Amino acid sequence: MDYYLTFKREKYPDGIQEVPTGVNTLFEFETSLAAQKFLSDNFPDATDFISEYSKARLNFMTLLID
Repeated sequence: MDYYLTFKREKYPDGIQEVPTGVNTLFEFETSLAAQKFLSDNFPDATDFISEYSKARLNFMTLLID
């Protein structure tokens, strides 16, 4: 996965001066409803588990360096 950052020339007329830049990335995942239904139909005892773990959120901080 690649990230491309574009800094506005109006806001940073002299560019970025070797200041550590951090990125806070938030990923949200969700299993398709068709897959959830298939699993729930085939494993009815696990319906609550399937529903709970079909959505996930991942949040992490990364420093951008050369």
